Amino acid sequence: MAEGTRIEVKNLFSNQPARLAFQRRPATEVSKVVDVIIAHALSHHRVGFRLKSDGKIILDVPATKDMEDRLYDVLGQQAGKMIDLNPPPSDAQAPGDETWTGWISTPDITRGKGDDIHVLINGRPVAAQPFLQAIRRGYRTRLMQGRHPVAVLKLELPATEVDVNVHPTKREVRLRNSWRVLERLERAIAHTLESTPTEPESSGPITGITSLAPASAE
Repeated sequence: MAEGTRIEVKNLFSNQPARLAFQRRPATEVSKVVDVIIAHALSHHRVGFRLKSDGKIILDVPATKDMEDRLYDVLGQQAGKMIDLNPPPSDAQAPGDETWTGWISTPDITRGKGDDIHVLINGRPVAAQPFLQAIRRGYRTRLMQGRHPVAVLKLELPATEVDVNVHPTKREVRLRNSWRVLERLERAIAHTLESTPTEPESSGPITGITSLAPASAE
């Protein structure tokens, strides 16, 4: 086995069986683990990740030098419709040191939920919920009501501009100038899509992940 870190989880509730009764369906719990692995896989494309559950490989993304390869490993063929985020040139003269980069799907690739929107702040995966409205505003009329794009968005800003100690999981952060950050994101998405033609929507599943059927994560 190649060098690295291996984490095994077995008999998690053997000493507290009562807690097992309050867990959701096994497939639901495994999907939560997949979400965590994907978030870190998108944060660290030079590190390989493999998730096995009950002896079955659920997710296997090898280390790569190029982030584009990691997008294909995680998102499947639909990564081919991801386009580079291209902020407007005028943002170079705008106040603040925030910089948005990343990839967004063309308007024909959408989801019913925002689960496939991934946000990284200074390389750390965070919850996407605070950014969803700005993203939708950036797409303007290109998205149908209740639909969300696929996106991997990376925000770089001075450490003094973000508080990462809001929540124990570090998934929630507080931005000193959140309004400015969100406006930059909206402008970047709008500018990127200006020359992108709108096509009929596709709401098919992401193809790079194996079906989540096992009973427990390893």
